[in-house]
Amino acid sequence: DSSNPGTLGITDPELAYAQPTLFDTGSVGLINQRTIEDEIAVLLNNDNQLSVIYQWQVSSDGGNNWTNIGGAEGQFSEWTTLSAGERYRLQVSLTDGTSLVLTHSDETSDVQSSAGVTIYSIAYNAPTTPIEDVNYDVVSALTATTDSVAEPASYDARAHQWSRVESDGSLTALSTDAQFTPTADEVGFKLRVTIAYLDSSGALLAETT
Repeated sequence: DSSNPGTLGITDPELAYAQPTLFDTGSVGLINQRTIEDEIAVLLNNDNQLSVIYQWQVSSDGGNNWTNIGGAEGQFSEWTTLSAGERYRLQVSLTDGTSLVLTHSDETSDVQSSAGVTIYSIAYNAPTTPIEDVNYDVVSALTATTDSVAEPASYDARAHQWSRVESDGSLTALSTDAQFTPTADEVGFKLRVTIAYLDSSGALLAETT
């Protein structure tokens, strides 16, 4: 595991991956990718000696020890090669060639094997830019995949949670309706919506943010 020589003054990276279970057919991205990239761009513009490094890491012992995987990249990209029994995180660092400051994302859950398992996933339309006083929604659908065969899935309920992302990265809950109408309070802020599909017992089938 890498020691932390300093603090990187950016919003903590938040991983985006399948909930409630991450399978080896999935991938890992960033929920707040745009925020991270925007904040790093400001740092780089303020100091042309700095460069950014995105490095995926893997642990096979429950997060006690971490090993770099893939290459160190100057731009963010999702990690798509998952193995059962492992968990993943992202390390983001800035260096001027002599010193290094870094931060880590949260960790994924341990990856599970997809063999013979029905995997639920959520497909949704690409979000557009929200406009004040205009109804905003995200159209989504639930899919069930077993051994590479995908088909529409049945469910009992679909839940939404709209939030405003504050300047410090914290969330302010706004609405649980399927549609949300931004007000003047949301102008200049990013919005986040989490969509969850539930079965008849209330158990979570799939969730995405």
